[in-house]
Amino acid sequence: MNERTDHAFLRRVLRPGVVFPFVMALTVLSILISPKKDPGAADTELTVTATSPGGAAAFAETLRRLGWKVSRSEQPVADIPGGDSVVALLAPAAVLTGPETHALLERVRAGGAAFVVFSSSSALADSLKLTDSRRAGAIVGRADDLVVCPTESPAERRIRTLSDPYVTGMRPRAPFSSDTIHFAISQPPAYFGTGPRNRPTPTILGVAYGAGKLVLVSDGTILANDVLRICRSHAGVAAIRAIAWLSDRGDGPRREVVFAEYYFGYGLHPSIWRAGREWLTRTPSGRTTAQVLLAALVLLAAFAPRPIKPVTTATMARRSPLEHVGALARAYEQVRATRTAAKRLVQGLRRRTMRPSAAQAATDEGLLQGIAQRVPGVRAHTTRVLGALRAPVSPAELIGVAESVDHIERALHK
Repeated sequence: MNERTDHAFLRRVLRPGVVFPFVMALTVLSILISPKKDPGAADTELTVTATSPGGAAAFAETLRRLGWKVSRSEQPVADIPGGDSVVALLAPAAVLTGPETHALLERVRAGGAAFVVFSSSSALADSLKLTDSRRAGAIVGRADDLVVCPTESPAERRIRTLSDPYVTGMRPRAPFSSDTIHFAISQPPAYFGTGPRNRPTPTILGVAYGAGKLVLVSDGTILANDVLRICRSHAGVAAIRAIAWLSDRGDGPRREVVFAEYYFGYGLHPSIWRAGREWLTRTPSGRTTAQVLLAALVLLAAFAPRPIKPVTTATMARRSPLEHVGALARAYEQVRATRTAAKRLVQGLRRRTMRPSAAQAATDEGLLQGIAQRVPGVRAHTTRVLGALRAPVSPAELIGVAESVDHIERALHK
């Protein structure tokens, strides 16, 4: 396939009538085959607005029914006003930046209370010198938790053993202080043994920090809707006990729990699109750029394809000079124009052998007579050509005239 064929193929394929339907079909196909989220699947975000199995709506509703005032904040932790409420951050602490972690700890140190989902890779874990445990285990509440669960049959007990949520705990890099409270622990299965790595570790941990209190939850799964509803997990009781401990203070209990929903996508977040829109509409350089872009779009529309197909300009192919030679020869032959043919032969001789100034000064007869005087050996040939210029000759004689012109030209070039 040569270059011209390739170009024609591309023009045929890249027509709007081919490209646009193809793009539309591809878009519809991608929408039809794109995977959909299973409505029954667990939600990984512990937002209090989510009623799915992985949400935290049940935790917030339980607090509300037990007398706490539950509210949502769509601001970062550092911007949540007041210190008379418990701040609950159910997003992993790893989402907090260094300054936000510092603001949270300063809030607690000054007498505030915070309920935070722990993350071993967060700045908060580094500040408190905590890490996660190596083993996951079942959630076990405190011994004084008066929780009476329905009686289970042996078959239900076996199913429970397989379906109970397993979570990791928290390990300190230094021994816990005496005022640390373990609201719930993670108990690894017995088949792991009783070594140091398989000891129970706290999953909900209360820490006195400065003048305030801080509760850390090792895994957000503990607060999920489908875990809180399981009576035997004790997760709901342990979480409510932790909130009650945070709410208790000497000058009166805290009765409001503020959930920081900013880290689940709510509120105003940094956005490159919002920043670009404000630059284009509120700054002189942005407005100038917008005008230039608008002018470019207008120019593009001016040169774009029109809805009416343009009329094709008719073109005629120029004939080859060689085709003209044949046509003229046949025309001369039909009218027996031997004198005209002889004149054309002499003009060609003049053009090839004489300087332009000298060739224009003499007539055809004067040119031949001058050549006969300068080159005596071609006198007979010049006489034959002069005769053909003055009177018609036969076709055979015209061929002899052409040979004479050729002979004269070779003699002049010697």
